[in-house]
Parts: sequence; structure tokens; C-alpha cells
Amino acid sequence: TLFRSANFKPEQYTFDNYAKEGSAVFQHKNKIYSEYKCFHIENKNYQAVMRCWNFSASSIQNLVRTPEERKDILLRESKVLGFIDNQNNDLKQLHLEYKPSSGSSTDFNELYEWPIGISRLDEFIEKKWKKISKDNRINLTKVFISRLSELHRIKVAHRDIGNHSVWLGVPTKVVFSNFVAASYPDIDNKTVKSIRGILTHGRIVLPKLYSSIVYINVYIFT
Repeated sequence: TLFRSANFKPEQYTFDNYAKEGSAVFQHKNKIYSEYKCFHIENKNYQAVMRCWNFSASSIQNLVRTPEERKDILLRESKVLGFIDNQNNDLKQLHLEYKPSSGSSTDFNELYEWPIGISRLDEFIEKKWKKISKDNRINLTKVFISRLSELHRIKVAHRDIGNHSVWLGVPTKVVFSNFVAASYPDIDNKTVKSIRGILTHGRIVLPKLYSSIVYINVYIFT
């Protein structure tokens, strides 16, 4: 039978011509979404981060009963990133690139360009931090603070800075992701303030910006 055939393989989960590979590389603490590394089904040179939302999770299911409520959350990050990019083209380097999808509105997924040459904060510290000189660590810390300052200058607050949302690379590459709980000057005046506590995963509370470089250096980069 088909199920006994040596050629039988489980069907891959695909979205917008991208297929998941392996288990989740990140799962939100409230299990409201998971992220996977995925590849384009016709050309594996194209890689992406696939974020799959679970609106049936107990922590959020009562807050997303209508298609409009789900859409507001599903599209939140893309709207924040669109605002950032429209302020200054150079700001595109601050975040993972959003990949607009032609997928069905019932597919609660998002795609972002998989970053090359950088890795999430926890992985970076585990594999590369000891190999970097003290001066380079300080420079990387300064760039981290500078990137946050650039966002604050255009009135964007990430509000969920943590191991999952900071990507680093040598010598001084700093990129942010997971803007799902962010605030920004939305012309439609929509906000996620009432559910921000659910959307955030592992926020690190920072002191005032002028002293942040010392705090970050001690808390993360030692």
C-alpha cells in the first residue's frame, strides 16, 4: 500500500512557496506563534523565517475572535516596518526584511528574509562571543544602542527586546526582529497596548538611553 511504500514521505508544510525545514527555531513563551527556518520549494538558495501564529492558544484565543482582530495582530509587524522604511531608506538595515505574501487570509503566517551572516543573540554569544576582542565587544554594544536610538528618534519603540529579537554579526552588525508588540505613530491610531503583555516574549527593561550602554555591557555582553 501507499503507506508501506519506501518512497512515501510526509507532506511538507508550505506557505507561499516556502517549506518548513525541521523543528521550530523559536517558540513564543505563550505559544501564540512559532518561527521556522524555511526554503523556497523551487530554489533552496532563497531562505526565510516563517512565523506561524496559533490564535487558538489559551492565552490569546478570547482576544482574537473576529477576522479583523486576528488581522490586526498578523499585520502589526509589517505595518511597523513599513513605517520605519518610509522614514529613511537607510533604516531598512535595522530589521529583518518582511516578505509580502500572496497566501490565503486563512493562513496565519508571515515570512521574513532569513538573515545571512548574523545570528540571534543567544546563539551569537554561545558560539562567537569569546572569540571577539574586548574593543570589538564595546563597539558592538555602541552600535546596539545607536540602532535603538535611531528607532526612538522616529518614535518607534520595540517593547520586546530580548534574545529572540536581537541578531548580531561581526564586526558590528545589529538587526532587530519580532516587532509584534511595538508602538509607532500609526495614522489609523491602532494600538496593541491592551494585549502587549501577551504579545511580548522576553522583554529586557532598559534604563534611560544615556546609561543603557553600561547596563547592556554588564547584563548581556560580559
